[in-house]
Amino acid sequence: MISLEFSLRLCGPLIKCLSEVDASLLYAATGFVDAEAVETVSGAAEEVKIVVGDFAVPRAVYERWREAVRVYPGHVGNLYIGRRGLVSGGAPLVATWMYSRVAANLAAVLPPAAVKELEEYFHAKLWSKALPLTEDAVVDASAEVILRSPYARDAKRANEALAEALGRDLARCFTAFHPGSCARLVANALRKKYSNCEAEEVCAAADVHKRVSPRRLLSAPDDAYLAGHPVCWIRSFAANILEERRGFRSGIEAYTAMLTSAAETCRGELKRLAEEELAKLQDEVYRNEAMWTIPYRLLPLALTLPAVGCRIEGKTRRDGRSIRQIHCY
Repeated sequence: MISLEFSLRLCGPLIKCLSEVDASLLYAATGFVDAEAVETVSGAAEEVKIVVGDFAVPRAVYERWREAVRVYPGHVGNLYIGRRGLVSGGAPLVATWMYSRVAANLAAVLPPAAVKELEEYFHAKLWSKALPLTEDAVVDASAEVILRSPYARDAKRANEALAEALGRDLARCFTAFHPGSCARLVANALRKKYSNCEAEEVCAAADVHKRVSPRRLLSAPDDAYLAGHPVCWIRSFAANILEERRGFRSGIEAYTAMLTSAAETCRGELKRLAEEELAKLQDEVYRNEAMWTIPYRLLPLALTLPAVGCRIEGKTRRDGRSIRQIHCY
């Protein structure tokens, strides 16, 4: 761990921050990239290496900079290492965010020894473990399109795969949030088909993963539904899981945490739905009913957590209680 004095300040737009740490050499780890931003930093740097999370990469980046870009499954956040220090904050390596005054970025000017240690960390922990950029990670769209108008079809495809696995009569339950009428039906279907599994929702998710890439599911629009739950709920929960990296003592605890996160970060109708469901869980009768149907409520998490490097583990204790723990790696 680096323990040295340094100068830290709020630097504003990413382009300004990069100039403060001298990005004539740049090692970056970010969630998104686009061709215009990579062009900007490449034109001013002698060497550029970029590790990007496993969201789709625009084709233009693949065609021009595939040797300089690698994919690190599950990576989130934004870190930029220059010759004089580092930049960290809310701006991904996307043209719009390069000049945005909205994203809060911090620049730290560090002693040479600390910069060298950061460079070694980047190569040992990120670059060397990242995957080469291949056609599989490419989409024919800009990062702005990926961010602003993500793909509902991936959630639709996952819902269709679930309906095929568990029964076509459940298709409606996967495309809208109706816990009262759907939860027990789906939970029973899960138990019937995956009766030999410790955690039914994980086994069902494994079947769907054969046909649907989990890394694309979190890119669906906020109001798309995945296994009967708004994608915004799942995305906000996944972000919190990555920050906290903690487990849960039970499925009901994990589900409550998802609702709490959604009620804080999702907007409008989706936030209201989360708040209503959270309020219902305060009722003992409803809560007991929810405990019986938790496999259904955790199914969307089991489908999407692999996209951010996490998984649900199901275990049964000696007293018969079921424990679902979420692990990130």
